[in-house]
Formats: sequence, C-alpha cells, structure tokens
Amino acid sequence: MKLELKHLAPYLPYGLKFYRPYLIYSGGSEPQPDHDEWGEDEVTIENVKIVIESGMPIILRPLSDLIQTITHQGKSFVPINAVKGLFGWDYLFYDVYKKKEEFNLNAVKYACLSKLFEWHFDVFNLIEQGLAIDINTIQS
Repeated sequence: MKLELKHLAPYLPYGLKFYRPYLIYSGGSEPQPDHDEWGEDEVTIENVKIVIESGMPIILRPLSDLIQTITHQGKSFVPINAVKGLFGWDYLFYDVYKKKEEFNLNAVKYACLSKLFEWHFDVFNLIEQGLAIDINTIQS
C-alpha cells in the first residue's frame, strides 16, 4: 500500500508531522539527505505532494495510546477518559481492545474521528504498513 492524500487530509488541520532526513550541504549546488540524522516537519497543503511522492513517513500515535497518558499541545491526559461515554468510544474500546478487531471507521461518529485525527491517532493502520512512524519510538 502507498500513502495517499485520503490518509493525510483528515490530519492536515491539526499540525500533522512527517519524518525526514536532514539535508546536508556537501559543497555542491544541491543539498543531500543525511539518512543518519532525522527530523520532523509539518505536513502542509504546500508540501503534501512531496510527502506522498517521497515516501517519508508521517508521525502518528498507535490506537493503543488511547488508554495511555499522552501529551498533546502541552496538556497531558488519557484520551479514553477525556471523552468517556461520548462519540461511540465504548464501541472503540470494546471492539478494538477486547475483541482485537480491526478499527471500523464506519462505526465511529464523525465527532469521535475528529478527535482521533486531532490527537494524531493512526486510524488507517499506517504504522503497521510502514507508512507512518509510532510517535513513541522517536527519540526527542
């Protein structure tokens, strides 16, 4: 599978980042990527095509982080508790965690999906497919 605009578009209003090699200048006219040094950049309308074509992975949270304390925009909270009982989260917790089923986008209300996109959760299973990097594995 290949990263597509349909995977990125829902995250764009929320500051989605991608992981890219730093560019180094070796004296030539064109900078060269240094694959030993990586950094984060924001995916924007202007660079979304480059992100898709280059194959550089986006940075997302696995769904397992729903029951972990996360920090988003300087606030720490447990996502499942932040909206407990709202937006179909009961379905999400039961089916995805207890029954180990695939995440079903059609069964979750839009308000719930908006929160998942805002908090950068991997609703499309992109981490497992190698198209995204788990935010928990990046060394700051």
